[in-house]
Amino acid sequence: IFPGLSVLENVLVPLTLRDGEGMGFLRAHHRAPERVDEARGILERVGLAAEAGRRASELPYGDKRRIEIALVLALRPKLVLLDEPTAGMTPEETEQMVGLIRQLAEESSVTFFLTEHDMKVVFSVADYIYVLHQGSLLAEGAPGEIRTDPRVREAYLGGSLDS
Repeated sequence: IFPGLSVLENVLVPLTLRDGEGMGFLRAHHRAPERVDEARGILERVGLAAEAGRRASELPYGDKRRIEIALVLALRPKLVLLDEPTAGMTPEETEQMVGLIRQLAEESSVTFFLTEHDMKVVFSVADYIYVLHQGSLLAEGAPGEIRTDPRVREAYLGGSLDS
């Protein structure tokens, strides 16, 4: 994130780079209306359309994480890797991020691959789970299979999912 740029300008950066214009986003005449429209559409998808004119540095932490996702979406990826996307978030921000990831996965052809220690988050968003323990694959499968796997329960869930 570029803290001194507006939220909209932040999304224009990868759009301009993706289109092969280098750092042309810094010049106003490179802000083609169709590119600005695309940036606004991406901000709408991540729930930040109303913040387009604000400096990125002014936004709360959870919204900054949304900007990061917007920057990635601007590149039109097929696969997005998210490393602990809810780390450091409040419970409300975590719930919003989980909802955003689910929504984006459902409405697009993007695959999300995430590393996450919060099993509630994992079970909320994952279609398929790989569980690593001490550097080795412990289990893999659908959330229902992982939830009931005794090895996973022992290693990560403390024998209970209610905590």
